[in-house]
Amino acid sequence: MLNKSEAPRDPPSSLSVLDALAHHSALLDEGGRILYVNRAWRQFARQNGATSDYLGENYLEVCRRAAAGGDPDAAKVFAGLERVLSGGSRTYRRVYTCNGRMYRVRFDRMPGTGDRSILVTHEDVSALAETRRVLRATAQRLMVIEDEERRRLGADLHDSIGQHLAVLAHCVGAMERGDRSEETLAAMRHAVEETKRQVRTISYLVHPPAAGLDLDASARRVVGGFARRTELDCRLELKGGFANIEEDVRLTVTRVLQEALLNVHRHAEATRVDVMLGNGLRGLKLRVADNGRAAGARSFTPGVGVTSMTLRLEALNGRLMITPTRRGTTLTALIPANRAVHAYKG
Repeated sequence: MLNKSEAPRDPPSSLSVLDALAHHSALLDEGGRILYVNRAWRQFARQNGATSDYLGENYLEVCRRAAAGGDPDAAKVFAGLERVLSGGSRTYRRVYTCNGRMYRVRFDRMPGTGDRSILVTHEDVSALAETRRVLRATAQRLMVIEDEERRRLGADLHDSIGQHLAVLAHCVGAMERGDRSEETLAAMRHAVEETKRQVRTISYLVHPPAAGLDLDASARRVVGGFARRTELDCRLELKGGFANIEEDVRLTVTRVLQEALLNVHRHAEATRVDVMLGNGLRGLKLRVADNGRAAGARSFTPGVGVTSMTLRLEALNGRLMITPTRRGTTLTALIPANRAVHAYKG
């Protein structure tokens, strides 16, 4: 078996560069024999109980033995290394699975060595693969949520605005038949005003929050605008400082607040809403409490609104709680101070 002193006479800096790589790397000669392995390779071998770091062995034979075990990935890696060693290709790369982890292997002919040396690298891409899987799953789920949101918005327009427009159409018909009584005119005025109010409220609460504002300013704008458009008694309590809240956190909290108020407007039949937003040592806390029908007594199911809020919070390692009370319903959103983005396990 070769020792390090028998490595090829490359400049010491070349081997130093290999030793500094985080990926498991080895240098092969033109026959496939391992001339040098870096620190990451040796550490990986020790952690996995290997009795040798393969230094001095023929790596092509190591791959051949693995392929002979019937593993299709090992067979393809072996064939790729054969092509590079024989000159049929200058590089080869493939992602394979080993012991439940995913790795990307690369074989590259080293420039400046007269094609005599081949660099082998193994990179653990398990986290990257999992992130891509989660992103695909989340993208698919968000498309479903978007479709459900459009259907829900259509239902809202039909159930609320549609009813007032139907009343308005009935009154117009009555006037065409000669009924111009004050009662008919009053019904028309009421239908028009309610339609305007519903349009203003729904469009305001589905509109993206304004950029460039601190979280407390965003909360004031959302709650104040909601109060003006719905004529509900809305009260906002702010605790702590909000000047250094990151943009993604501000956007998430503002969106959750908008969705919570929209649910109150749609379902609660409330006359008062109390909003508390606090920032302390444990993190951010948003509480929206109404005095309307309790969650169990109204159509408050874990649909698109709750799903949307949950997804947004879980992306920040936060959580959502909805609690029926004697006086209505309380929604609480929590985001820890040491938030860490993690995969949504849907």
